[in-house]
Amino acid sequence: MSLMKFVFPTLFIAENASIPKTLEDLTSRVASAEATKTSWQPPASAQEATEQMQHLQRLRDKMTTAGALLDDCNEQQAFFTANQVLVPAVCLSRLEDLNTRMKLLQIAMDERQKTLCNAGANQALENGDDGRTTSNSGTIGPLPNLGQSVKPPWERATTAANVPYYIE
Repeated sequence: MSLMKFVFPTLFIAENASIPKTLEDLTSRVASAEATKTSWQPPASAQEATEQMQHLQRLRDKMTTAGALLDDCNEQQAFFTANQVLVPAVCLSRLEDLNTRMKLLQIAMDERQKTLCNAGANQALENGDDGRTTSNSGTIGPLPNLGQSVKPPWERATTAANVPYYIE
């Protein structure tokens, strides 16, 4: 029985090398995202904030995929631990490191989004017919033609699932 504990993990990891390969892939993705993060500069204009917000959204999309892979690795590690299958210490330490780095990246991306929203929100926009000027807080990018369906002043907000909606 004790021989099985030592042989099975080695055979499992050797035959199913997906965990180390996935961890290697994740390490590369996280390093790339961290390099992108270090290149962030404050936007000089609302237009630049819009462009940077689009880049941030693409990074978030990539990191969502990486997060799903990391969740799979965490679930596999938990399954192995629950079934008393030994996972190599190298894999465990890489997994812990990746979890920490992903959390830090998520925090950095959230802060970056706030910075970009604030940069875009400082612009006052003229709303047309009556010549009033209002600040559309939190709006980045070109504004949709809301004159047809929503009367000024209006406000843009997002749901918990990050879906934008407009409030009269």
